[in-house]
Amino acid sequence: ALVKDYKGDQSLALGEAFDPSPANIHARTKRVDWPSGLRAALLTKKTRGARVVAQISLRFGSADSLRGKQSAAMLAGDMLMRGTTQLTRQQLEDELDRLGAQVSVAGDLSGAMAMIESKRENLPAALRLAAQMLRAPRFDPAEFEQTKAQRIANIEQQLSDPRALAAQQFNRHLNPYPRDDVRYVATYAEQIADLKASTLDEAQRFHHDFYGATNAEAAVVGDFDDAAIAELLRELFADWKSP
Repeated sequence: ALVKDYKGDQSLALGEAFDPSPANIHARTKRVDWPSGLRAALLTKKTRGARVVAQISLRFGSADSLRGKQSAAMLAGDMLMRGTTQLTRQQLEDELDRLGAQVSVAGDLSGAMAMIESKRENLPAALRLAAQMLRAPRFDPAEFEQTKAQRIANIEQQLSDPRALAAQQFNRHLNPYPRDDVRYVATYAEQIADLKASTLDEAQRFHHDFYGATNAEAAVVGDFDDAAIAELLRELFADWKSP
């Protein structure tokens, strides 16, 4: 009735009645593996408003190679949403608004992730933006100092929160590892000191040395052309090696 009332307007059409059983999901999912290490799972289905969601996950580093790089990894991840080499932060936000797409990108010590939600027709452009954010963050000095100051301010608020302090002490008790171990739980004072000592060059070097799609996974679900999106994923990520 909705489709009839609006004369077939696909943006208002209802999605299909999808059986969410594991067997049906498995049968409907197309899997693609590239020699580079990138893997993708693609599930096409009719959705309300022709919406589609995608997730791209990058995994990198080892327990040894990541030693002592907690702050650099965290700040490098913060910079992913703050502009690219081609777009300032404001230009990036304006382009996402124009597309009507939601793209959230973040990274930490063990990997990075992009979450995308878009309409069918704007998915390729949204994926290209996400790839640009992951591969070529701007590392603007002013943005770096701003995100560092915000992190420090957030941690300082925890110093007077008994629940936060108790949780931290509990986690430290469960993880009795050396200071530079990736499993080490730093005190708030240590976190603040590490952030204050961190530099833009260290964050930029972390991105250069670790980020890549050698161990990457992409998942796309919704209303999209699976062959075209598989080819686009290959174009955007298959040549991106993790140093």
